[in-house]
Amino acid sequence: MSSSEEESSADKNESCKVEASNTQSKMLFVSLLKNHRVVLNKYMLPKMVAAKEKACNEIKDQYSKGIGKVITIAQLKKLLKNMKTNIKKKTDTNARGNNPMKVNKWESEFL
Repeated sequence: MSSSEEESSADKNESCKVEASNTQSKMLFVSLLKNHRVVLNKYMLPKMVAAKEKACNEIKDQYSKGIGKVITIAQLKKLLKNMKTNIKKKTDTNARGNNPMKVNKWESEFL
């Protein structure tokens, strides 16, 4: 094996590890969202805003412990927004035609 082939196989192995950890982190996030459904509500009443803030802080703490990184509430909101966008793109029947939809485990849990 040449050095370029070894580097490419090392890159593939690392990308597989990143994808696996990414999937695990998304599964953790989805399970935390299931426990704190109030985060997904659109109500802006003061009582609901306080409940959302409390739930976001709990999710942030548990998620940070789970993945081993310090993460902010803004980053979690961005993650949620990106996950919702990805699912909307996949479920759009006009975009995919009549082809079967391939869904990841975290996506099926999120739906």
